[in-house]
Amino acid sequence: MRHFWIGRIASIAAMTLTLLLCANLADARWASKEDASFIRHINKMEIEVNADGTFSYIHEFEDEVLKESARRSAGSFRTGYNSNTSTFTVIEANTINGGKKIPVEQKYIQDKPLASTGKGFDEIRQVLIAFPKVDIGSRIRLKYRINTNQVPFAGFYSNTFVFGNNRYDKKNSIHIKSKMKLIVAKHDPGNYVLLSKWKRKDIYNYKIELRRPIYRRIVDEELASVDGSFYPWVDIASTSHWESMVAPVVSTYENIISSPIPKIFSSILTTAKKMKKGPEQVNHVTSMISEKIHYLGDWRPINGGHVPRPLTTIAKTGFGDCKDMSALVSALLRQLGYKASVGFIYRDWNPTHSPTKLPRVAAFNHAVVWANDGDKDYWLDPTNLASFSEGIYEDIIDRPSLVIDPAKVRLVRTPKATPTDSKIEADTIVTIDPKAHSYQVSGSLGYSGRAAIPYTGATLNSSKKSIDYRIISTLGQPGRMESWKVGDYDLSSRIVKDLNIRFIYTEKDAEFRTSAGPAFPLTSNWFVKTMLAKTKNRVSNLFLGQPISYRRRIRIRNVDIVGKKDTLSCEIKSQWADISRDLKIEKNAIVVVDNIVIKQKEIPNASLRSKQFAVIRQKIRRCFDGSAIIYRSKTKAVLTKRKSCRIFG
Repeated sequence: MRHFWIGRIASIAAMTLTLLLCANLADARWASKEDASFIRHINKMEIEVNADGTFSYIHEFEDEVLKESARRSAGSFRTGYNSNTSTFTVIEANTINGGKKIPVEQKYIQDKPLASTGKGFDEIRQVLIAFPKVDIGSRIRLKYRINTNQVPFAGFYSNTFVFGNNRYDKKNSIHIKSKMKLIVAKHDPGNYVLLSKWKRKDIYNYKIELRRPIYRRIVDEELASVDGSFYPWVDIASTSHWESMVAPVVSTYENIISSPIPKIFSSILTTAKKMKKGPEQVNHVTSMISEKIHYLGDWRPINGGHVPRPLTTIAKTGFGDCKDMSALVSALLRQLGYKASVGFIYRDWNPTHSPTKLPRVAAFNHAVVWANDGDKDYWLDPTNLASFSEGIYEDIIDRPSLVIDPAKVRLVRTPKATPTDSKIEADTIVTIDPKAHSYQVSGSLGYSGRAAIPYTGATLNSSKKSIDYRIISTLGQPGRMESWKVGDYDLSSRIVKDLNIRFIYTEKDAEFRTSAGPAFPLTSNWFVKTMLAKTKNRVSNLFLGQPISYRRRIRIRNVDIVGKKDTLSCEIKSQWADISRDLKIEKNAIVVVDNIVIKQKEIPNASLRSKQFAVIRQKIRRCFDGSAIIYRSKTKAVLTKRKSCRIFG
C-alpha cells in the first residue's frame, strides 16, 4: 500500500523522470575512457562565413567502435538539413577495418524528405548513411559538406561548440574563416581549449583546438542535474546584442500580428470581450486556439527563417507550429487591449544553457507569448492542450526569453516557480479490519496550480475508466485491491482549474507484520528517497523538481497505537525544502500529517558536501526513513462501509 503520498502523480513522474540520469549505487563519478562506447579520434570542421551571415562547412570525423552499443549508433549516421536553404554533399564515407577502407556504396546513402511538412513550411530532408561491416574495433570515417544560402536572421552568424559532452573527444579542431568580424566567448573549466585569432587579407580567422582528450559524462549517479558550467564551451557570434540578431524579422512579426483577424476567429473575440480583463479572458483565448488549431509539434522554418505564416494561412490550413500559434494569440490579445508579443525560448524540463552571454540561434527552440494586461505579465504557450494563464508551465520556467516587442526587443527571464504555484493534498481515512487483514481506504486528492495540469483535459484523450485506473494506481496496488471506485469528475475543460478527486478502495494483506504485532508502514516518499541518494564523490547537482507543496493527512481508525506517538513526529527546515511529520490521537483515530515544501529545484553540488546538508540528511533518515505505526485492535472493531461510502454523496 502506498498510503496516498502523492509526491509525484503518475503524469508528473513521467515528465520528471525524463530529466534524471539514474544509475546504480556505485561511487558517482565522471566517466572514464573505459566507459566510452566509442572514441572520436578526429573531429575537424572547416567553416566559411560570408558577410551576409550565410555559410558553408566541411565536417570530417573518425570514430572507433569500442562497445556493442556503438555498432548501432555509429554504424548508422543520420542528419537533417533544410533543402530550401541548404545543400548536402557526402565527400567520403568509409568503414575502416585493420587499416583497410570499405567505402559506403551510393545506394546506402539515402537523402529523402521527412514526412508531415505542411503548407508554407520549408522541406526538411534527412540523410541516412549505413556503414558496412561495422564491428568492435572498426573505425567509421565520414566527410561531408553543407552549403547554406539563407539564414534565419539575415546578416547574423552564430555557432556553439561544446567539448566532451557525453562523448570521448580525443582530437577536435575547428577553423572558421569569416568575411565579417566575429565575437568569441569561451568557458573553459580545466583549460582544455586553445583559441587563436588572426586576420589575413580581409578574412578573419578563428581556430579552436582541444589541448588534450576530454570526456564529460556522469555515470553511477542518481538524480543527476547538470548545467552548462560543467563543460567547456566556445560561442561565436557576429554581434553581442540580442536585439541586433533578430532585427531583420521584427517588422515581419509586427506585420503579421497587426494584420486583420480572420473571420474564423471572430467568435473568440466576441465572447472574450464580454469577460473581464485578466486570467479568465486570456484562458478563453488560448483554450479556443488550442481547440481550433492543430499543433504541428516542431520549430519549422520558412525560407530558412524563424517567422510565422500569415494569419490567413493559419486559419485556412487549421494547423500551425509554435511561431504560428504564438503570433495568432498575440494578435487576438492585442485586439482585447493587452500588450502582447512573441517570445523565443528554450523549451525543456531542465535545459543546459551556455555559460556565455552571446546571442545564438541555438539558444532557442520554441516560441511562446508574453502578454501584459497593465498589472500582470503572462507567459503563455498556446501549443499546450491545457491553458494556464494563472501560472507558467514547468518546461518554460525560469529561463531566458527573447521578446520580439516592436517597441523594444529584450532578453528577459521567465518567472521562477514557487511552492504556492503548485499544490497536492491527500486526505484519507483508513479503516483497518485486523481479522480480515484488510484496509478500507477512502478520501480525496486535491490538485491546484501546476499540479493540476496533467489531468486538465484528460477526458479529451482518455476514457473515464482509463483515468480512474491511473488515479487508483497512484494510491495503491490494484492487484491487491478487492474493489475500488473513483468519484465523478469533469476533466473535459482545456483550462487548468483546481481539482478534487474522491476515491474508495479495499486492499488485502497490506499491513506490516512485526514481532510486536501488525504495523501500518509510513513508506518513504519520493523526497526522502531523493535526499538520501548517494552523494559521496558526486559530481552533479541533486535534482529535486520544481518548487511545489505537498500535504498528506491520514486518519487510521479501529486500532490503537502501540508505543510512544511522539517518537514519530519531526520537523526539518532548510533553504532547499521544509519537511515535517506530526502524529497525534484525535477523536479515537491515529492521525498522521506529512508536509513537504520544495523551495528550490536542485541542491548545488557544493552544498551537498556541506555540514548543513549532512545534518539535514541525518535528520531525514532518522525521522522519515523506515517508519511504521505498530497497532492493536480496539475492543469493538467494526468496518463501517456505509459511512466511508458517503464520499460519493
